Amino acid sequence: MRYSQTTIAKSDQRILTAPASTKLVRSTFPPPKLSRAGLSLLEVMLALSILGVSTAILSQILQIGTDNGLRARRITQAQMLCESKMNEVVLGSVSTQSTTWTPITVGVANAEWFFLVETIAAEQPSLIGVVVSVSDAQSISENRPPLARLVQWIIDPSLGMDSKSTSDPAASGTSSDSATSSGAASGAASGGGT
Repeated sequence: MRYSQTTIAKSDQRILTAPASTKLVRSTFPPPKLSRAGLSLLEVMLALSILGVSTAILSQILQIGTDNGLRARRITQAQMLCESKMNEVVLGSVSTQSTTWTPITVGVANAEWFFLVETIAAEQPSLIGVVVSVSDAQSISENRPPLARLVQWIIDPSLGMDSKSTSDPAASGTSSDSATSSGAASGAASGGGT
């Protein structure tokens, strides 16, 4: 029995061990990659969700920018109208007495702009503060603050100090003579150069 076991063991050993001439050689080439024909459904869904979220954010930013641009345009128009009305008050074509909201009809379509003139007492007895406010109809109906407000200190028109005096003809003659002499001097200077 002993002989038979050793014979079986030797024969098993021959079968299990490979001959020295047949060595396993590892390949130095990388393993072949699997080729893909397209995108998976998960990748498409992820790309579409990113596109949808970014489109929603960009549309919100565009809406906010448009609203702010329109508001800035209305404020700029209100400031220009406010400066115009203040100039009219300083020149005397608009009264400095406090009034209610009055529509602006010159230079503006549909009378959508309104102005209000208020006076403020000053520490100096000869000055008054004039406040001109300009707003649109929507702001007035909602009791919001005016879109533009301008304050300027002017000489009190009730004192009559801002008008030129015509009672002194000598003063007016002196000013016209000086204007004539300065005009003659400038004409001589321009004529002498030619």
